[in-house]
Amino acid sequence: MKVVIALIVLCVTLCYTRSALASTHELDVAGTRIRVEVEDGAFRGGAHPIVEWVTRSAQIVAHYYNRFPTSSLRLRVIAADGDGVRSGKTWGYNGGFIRIQVGREVTEEQLHNDWVLVHDAARPCLLAADRDRLLTQAGAHAVGGVLALPAIDTLKRADAQHSIEETVDRTALWRAQTPQMFRYGPLCEALDRAIAAKRFPTDEAQALEWTGAHPLLVEGSPANLKITHTADLLFAAALLGPRNTP
Repeated sequence: MKVVIALIVLCVTLCYTRSALASTHELDVAGTRIRVEVEDGAFRGGAHPIVEWVTRSAQIVAHYYNRFPTSSLRLRVIAADGDGVRSGKTWGYNGGFIRIQVGREVTEEQLHNDWVLVHDAARPCLLAADRDRLLTQAGAHAVGGVLALPAIDTLKRADAQHSIEETVDRTALWRAQTPQMFRYGPLCEALDRAIAAKRFPTDEAQALEWTGAHPLLVEGSPANLKITHTADLLFAAALLGPRNTP
């Protein structure tokens, strides 16, 4: 019993000490309080570049949703050996909690140019194979890329009265999906330019297209449907059901 109590005290002490060594930065993004915890002295460039990176990312999320999707968020940045941005994990706890690993030697340039994937929450049926194909192919492209499907239906252009004006050649047409994968810095700059010009892209790729960039189209799957209508929930349930079967 004494051993158990001693272990509990030790764990509490270690947790308290670890927390005490982390500097806390309070952000306000679109009315949401974001608490960023960064280990003191753990990063070569200090905490400021990391906090700026988090702030910019949160602002993009808030702009996309026209609000920040949680009432509060706690984000802890853990130092790892080496450089670059590593993996992370998110919990829906008390508003939200994110833990992400960043290399101790990370540079501002790496934070600026790290790959990011933007995914639509209305697409819950993404296949792992599609995700991996996007990571491989877009990661080897100068700009990045998007999952997409070649148009297979006959396409009609309509007038305001829904009368057919013409049949559109579908040969080179694709239907864009998500995730969409781009470098963090160029994506932020493209979105900033679009907003400043009062232009509102329908997806991230379009914002980059307006800068003259040409993202890659990576063929996805019809399973990666977008829930838009009530019937789509039935299709999604049918697709997700078998994945939950042992």
